[in-house]
Amino acid sequence: MSGKIGPLRERVIIEQASMVLDDAGGHTLSWNPIATVWAQIENRSGSEVVVGERIESHRTRRVRIRRRTNIGPGMRLLWGATPLDIRVVTDSTSGAGYIWLICEEVSDGA
Repeated sequence: MSGKIGPLRERVIIEQASMVLDDAGGHTLSWNPIATVWAQIENRSGSEVVVGERIESHRTRRVRIRRRTNIGPGMRLLWGATPLDIRVVTDSTSGAGYIWLICEEVSDGA
């Protein structure tokens, strides 16, 4: 074994949304873990917008993981305490064993 660390250095949890019936008869959005995987995370762009009376920060990140078939838009990654909403899944040009996820991080500046 060479001891080299590859580019997949970050641990992320892949999560899928589901609607759960609450006590009041309504529904609550819940995130369920699907898998924990190693990832390479790159910052791509960022912006701030005023929404109502607060500033929202939007960051786009590109995330590379090993190829999976059970992942797509509408799911999210949990990177530490930071949720990254998956917007696009594309094939990696750097090798057939990987896919790229274009993700968006939104924080409300609170």
